[in-house]
Amino acid sequence: MNAENWTQPLKWPPWLYVFAVAALVQFIKFIVYSTLRRRPDFRALFSSNGLPSLYAVVLGCLVTLTWRVGGPEDPAYNAVLIYSGIILHDAMKVKGRVEQGNRMALLVADGWAAHHFRSVRWREWLLPLSSRRSHRPVHVLIGLVVGVSLGLLHG
Repeated sequence: MNAENWTQPLKWPPWLYVFAVAALVQFIKFIVYSTLRRRPDFRALFSSNGLPSLYAVVLGCLVTLTWRVGGPEDPAYNAVLIYSGIILHDAMKVKGRVEQGNRMALLVADGWAAHHFRSVRWREWLLPLSSRRSHRPVHVLIGLVVGVSLGLLHG
């Protein structure tokens, strides 16, 4: 393969390109979280939340690709843009509420366990239900930057 091929933009179909971007981001997330935890974190491969947000990367890439194909006046671009905003808003709000509920459940379980079953570690048993990698604004922002950047690379 010569050097000129590396400078040419990718000519993949948009759906395949978005899928490849999603797979790449999940692999990067796996490496980052495994490094931080000093052990393989396979949950990161299948988690849409965390840094960067899979939703934000995919939607940012999709919005960029539809803009590049049809321009800002294209109805498909406008539909993808509006629905992406709704999806990202809901992802942050709903996941945040779920995480808040999980924290409250852990507090109740800790208090209940302290009075009834001192030998059972309820917090450790319930902890997998609580995601420490929810959709934070910075995760979404970085995901959008990554998605838009990768969308601009498509030929």
